Amino acid sequence: MQTGGRARAIVPITAGVAAVGGFLFGYNTSVISGAMLFLRTDFHISDAQLEFAVGILLAGALVGSALAGYIADRWGRRTALMVIGLGFGLFAILSGLSIGLVSFSLARFLIGACVGVASLVTPLYIAEIAPARVRGTLVSYNQLAITVGIGVAYYVDYIFTPTGNWRWMFISAVLPAIVLLVGMIFLPESPRWLMRNGFRVRAFESLHCLARGDEAEAELSEADQVLQEEQEGLGILFKPGFRLTGCGKSTF
Repeated sequence: MQTGGRARAIVPITAGVAAVGGFLFGYNTSVISGAMLFLRTDFHISDAQLEFAVGILLAGALVGSALAGYIADRWGRRTALMVIGLGFGLFAILSGLSIGLVSFSLARFLIGACVGVASLVTPLYIAEIAPARVRGTLVSYNQLAITVGIGVAYYVDYIFTPTGNWRWMFISAVLPAIVLLVGMIFLPESPRWLMRNGFRVRAFESLHCLARGDEAEAELSEADQVLQEEQEGLGILFKPGFRLTGCGKSTF
């Protein structure tokens, strides 16, 4: 049986590590602001080409966010966060080592895909590992981390601007990417995802890793109920409690 003090420590730490995904979201979307002028000079590109290089991340984010739900459901929230941690680090290096517009744009597109996945999986994982009583507080870590990431990106730009070393503006994102990747290796998978995929014993073990103690069985029962309701799909909208009759009056 885990103590309440340990629970209060483990769950926020777990949420904090996962929130590094939000930090990388904010950092990578903002860091290019300090590199734009140097890119134009080093790559000898026009304003239109520079705009393309800046905006390509959003195209990648669109693709990543479209695939995020499938990735998280297919391979798990923890695995998805590990993969994007690896992706953020690898593509940050590729951005910094780019030799032209094409290689730079490709690297930024792939970073954008990681941003899109992180935008969904990070708050989802935090919500599913958090007890209901503090879920809203812990999920807000993600938004805070995005804001901090934006601020840190501007500060890093400020540091490297005098030397014109725009490459290290991007490569510096490797450090938080390593924190996310390594940190998630030691954290449990989402109990809710394990339950959804039929791994009840592993879900129980995951809850104990999150210091739930006697609450674990009750949370598994709650997860069971939620999953049963989800399986009803759109049909639940036609049940008496949700049907509308007459002048928009519910039969509930």
